[in-house]
Amino acid sequence: MLLLIFFSRRAMAQAKLVVNGGVIIIANGASLIIDNPDNTAITYNGTGYIQSEGDANKLIWSIGAGNGNTFLIPFGNAAYNFPFQFNATSGTAANGQIISSTYNTPTWKNNNYLSPGVTSVHKNGTDNSIKIIDRFSQIKAQEVKKIYPQVILKHADFIPNVYEVTNKLTKINDGYLLSFNTTHNLSKIAKKLQVLAEGNVMQPFDIVSIPSVNEVVINGTEIKGEKVFVYGEEVNDFRTVDYEGLTTLNISATQEISKLIKKQAAMIENLEKRLAALESKPLQRMVGIK
Repeated sequence: MLLLIFFSRRAMAQAKLVVNGGVIIIANGASLIIDNPDNTAITYNGTGYIQSEGDANKLIWSIGAGNGNTFLIPFGNAAYNFPFQFNATSGTAANGQIISSTYNTPTWKNNNYLSPGVTSVHKNGTDNSIKIIDRFSQIKAQEVKKIYPQVILKHADFIPNVYEVTNKLTKINDGYLLSFNTTHNLSKIAKKLQVLAEGNVMQPFDIVSIPSVNEVVINGTEIKGEKVFVYGEEVNDFRTVDYEGLTTLNISATQEISKLIKKQAAMIENLEKRLAALESKPLQRMVGIK
């Protein structure tokens, strides 16, 4: 099941999601958008859960400045509930967001998947993996491309260059005119737009024209509601990381580094032995005879 909740900006103060025994599943790279900065916009009554189970299946909560509040996201799956709590204590911008997702690691042993700089999660000889949170990582394809271009996949997909609720939705002869309070950031060559209408899922629409930096016309026959959420335009060079390929390369690189370290260790040991042998010999003086 795929469930997307749409919150218009006009209804921001009232729109809330109550998780009370139900299950919300985010799938296929979709995003559940909570456009309400109130920390009770998601209310959890102890049962039910929001399932992500994929790094691209995101919950995006626009929390604004945070105002020192605590935000609770009731993540879980059919086997476990693992609510995520975020305390916005300081440093959050006025347009701050919590962008979160969950996914499985191969085993529960976090000690096998340590972050850089962490050498162990043992305490008094006991592995405490089961008592700590799994770590999550996002890898930027642009950065990986510089090192391992072979694990970067390029294809057509949508980018969040608009990511805005329209100010107005108007039916015209060519389709629908989408109007924004701010600049929409669409490129001049944009051909398709990803749109979320009330009571619907994300859908692609052909762009008919871009009259101005605040307006765009899409080819649609029937779009419900007074406003829509616009994710962004389609690009032909969207890049993603082949994580399986990257893992294989990482293992190979680690093995090569291990071999190099062992070779260097052997060379150092040999040099140390030679130095010790030289230091143990008595000082010999060269005497010249005339």
